[in-house]
Amino acid sequence: MIASSVAPATAAGGTGPSGVAAESRRSHLVLSPHPDDAIWSAGGRISWWLGRGDLVRVLTVFDGAADAVLPGAWRHIADAGQRQAENGVALSRLGATGISGSLPDAALRADEGAPRYSNPLRLFGPLHRRDETLIATVASMIERLAGAGQVAVHGPLAAGRHVDHVIVRRAAESVPGLAGQLTYYEDFPYRLAARDHVGLAPRYEPVRLGPWLAASACYRTQIPALLGSRALLLKALRARAHGHGRAAGCRQADRVWVRPGTAGASPSANSQ
Repeated sequence: MIASSVAPATAAGGTGPSGVAAESRRSHLVLSPHPDDAIWSAGGRISWWLGRGDLVRVLTVFDGAADAVLPGAWRHIADAGQRQAENGVALSRLGATGISGSLPDAALRADEGAPRYSNPLRLFGPLHRRDETLIATVASMIERLAGAGQVAVHGPLAAGRHVDHVIVRRAAESVPGLAGQLTYYEDFPYRLAARDHVGLAPRYEPVRLGPWLAASACYRTQIPALLGSRALLLKALRARAHGHGRAAGCRQADRVWVRPGTAGASPSANSQ
């Protein structure tokens, strides 16, 4: 795995950008199936954590090169080189540390030149049988980075059921002892369904909207296909932040999901 953009460093015993003592700064690991997922889905919270002096690493799991040259123009949106470059710029905008998982996107995975997913709709269906082995691979990455209870881990609910999101969620849930560290974010722009949060409880957390929007706009190759335009992307993220803010009794917030009785992540928005 290769680190890319790095958050501001602090000398031992010093303070972070918000005057928070180095020894009290919290460490976060955000699990991003693809470039754009962490920023679009949790960028407001990432910016808020960094603003208070916390340490944030983003593991982008499926950002590696294609297994082979595959047919289908629709696969071009998954081009690893372009997506890695956009991700690097976005993470740098926020000041987060980027870590590459270097596994290929589902659209780019193949066996002896034959694609595992023959069309875009299959990306939202059952996992290919050979993708089942990726769960253990991703779990190993997460376990090495999460440590022994010292890191708050933030993963996708897998709303929309994209196979790569499902793999990351299942991998996180398979890591022994991780449940108490794990908070789930709502995958943007997919629609949330009741099945996505069975057994989980909602909570609201503070965001910094301006940096979230600026970083989200960096994914230029993804915006036309998934949102239509930059203006529509920013409108949707503003609506999300303001809508959850109203529910939390504050100006802006984001909603996350936790297992009842676990520590979860950062303090709720309405406690700020």
